[in-house]
Amino acid sequence: AARKRLHKIKKIKNRRRGPPQKLQVGDRVWLYRMRKHGKVLRATDSHGYILVEVDGVKVKMHSSAALPPKEEGRVKSKRRGVKYDRPQVPVARDVRGMTFEEAWEIVDNWISDAVVVKMPRLTLIHGKGTGTLRERFREQLDADKRVKSWEHPELSEGGEGATIIIL
Repeated sequence: AARKRLHKIKKIKNRRRGPPQKLQVGDRVWLYRMRKHGKVLRATDSHGYILVEVDGVKVKMHSSAALPPKEEGRVKSKRRGVKYDRPQVPVARDVRGMTFEEAWEIVDNWISDAVVVKMPRLTLIHGKGTGTLRERFREQLDADKRVKSWEHPELSEGGEGATIIIL
C-alpha cells in the first residue's frame, strides 16, 4: 500500500514538472528560476535529472526546468534622451591643509554638483589658521554666479573655520 502511494506521488511530481529533456554534457541552458545561463555537466539520467554549473556552482535539477539558451545577441531598443547619474553630493567638504588652488578645484566641482541636485546650502570647512584661505574662498564665492550668498557659521557649526554657502 505504501509503495503504491509512493509511486502515485512520484507520478504527480513528474506531471507537475513536465517531461524530462534529453540534454548532453556541454549543452548550454537557460534556468528560468535563477534567471541565468548554465552548462550541463552530467547528461539526463533515468529519472530526468541533470547536473548544471551556474556561476561556478553545481546544481542538480530536473531537466524540464532547463530551457534553451536565451539569445544574447538581441539588442534592446534604447531610450532617447540624455541619461546621467545623479551625483552624490556631501553637505560638507573639508579642505584643510590644501593650497587655495587645490582646494578651489575641488570646491568648484562640488558647487557644480550641488547645483545639479538642487542643494540649497553647503558647509565648507577650511580651518582657522591665519585666515588667508578663508578670505580667498569668500572673495571667490562673491564672484561666483552660482552662489547666492555665504554666511559666517555659528561656533557649533565651525565658527571662523568654516563658511556656509547658500546656492
